[in-house]
Amino acid sequence: AGLVVVMEGNPAKLHTFLASSGAPQWQQVISGFGTSVAIDPSGNIYALTLNDCKVYRYDQNGDQIGTVWNNHVSTCSGTSLAIDSLGFAYIGDESQRRILRYDQSGTVVTWADGGFEKPTAIDIDRASGLLYILDEDMSGVRQYSTSDGSTPLDELEWGGPREGLFHNTRGATALSVRPDGNWVVGGQLFSGGN
Repeated sequence: AGLVVVMEGNPAKLHTFLASSGAPQWQQVISGFGTSVAIDPSGNIYALTLNDCKVYRYDQNGDQIGTVWNNHVSTCSGTSLAIDSLGFAYIGDESQRRILRYDQSGTVVTWADGGFEKPTAIDIDRASGLLYILDEDMSGVRQYSTSDGSTPLDELEWGGPREGLFHNTRGATALSVRPDGNWVVGGQLFSGGN
């Protein structure tokens, strides 16, 4: 039974509904201001809070999984969250202009630092292992390989108005990778990162 998950911001609250009927299932109140939600390949639900980059994990029944992953690094403003096929959580940190990564045990590292202005949205193509990062203020999308789940490989592609690779995405705040490998930014469809 597929679930639709909705994150309410303040106070942070997860709401779940059956995808087939829209019937409410369960809800969880979370400490902090909720900003993003993601689902791993097993159907577990991850919720991110803004001012501390805490990640809460729940199974499909609404039971909390393990302890809260807590950011023990410097100031963080988590605005976006994505989960790869290995269970690593990637977080866009707007205040420090970086991407954080939690491993399966909740250990956090700075995964990609610098060069971002406002990493607003993140999504992963699990089939290819490519991580897409929408940088709202730089009007473009960056693409990284996450195949080993450790450090980012070379930046594969950067598109923005300066290079003319992609349409201007300035002001876009949403990014989604579709199962066919194409991705959508601000209502515009892009083909496989090209």
